Amino acid sequence: MQMTLNYKIDKPAGVIFNCLTNAKTFVAVHPVITKMKYLGENKYQVSETLPWGLIPCSFTYPVTIEIHYDSKKVIMKAIVMRLVTIEMAYNIKEENGFSLVEETISFETVLPVKERLMKIFKKQHDRLFKNIEALAI
Repeated sequence: MQMTLNYKIDKPAGVIFNCLTNAKTFVAVHPVITKMKYLGENKYQVSETLPWGLIPCSFTYPVTIEIHYDSKKVIMKAIVMRLVTIEMAYNIKEENGFSLVEETISFETVLPVKERLMKIFKKQHDRLFKNIEALAI
């Protein structure tokens, strides 16, 4: 399953790029990621806490981040609980004083939760980019 989200953000592309590629900054702006531990070679162990109904669900998973400095493209690949494979590709461009972010999220799972996952991603990433836009930089 795949979906594309688009954001228009009142920040320079470099700020957004830094937020997506700097683990400390990414944790600070992400609504559910609480920690990223660097494992070497663009690999991280991510800790996340999701509100799942009334009970928060915390888990960790490996992520690989591919960074394209010249084109300001970031690709994140994760396998969550060995059940969901996720790839998120962010393309960042500047236009008329704003940054345009096109995010393509692809995921595969055998679980019957695809529609729920799409809603979760949309809500989280809407908040993520609002948090980035609200940064005092």
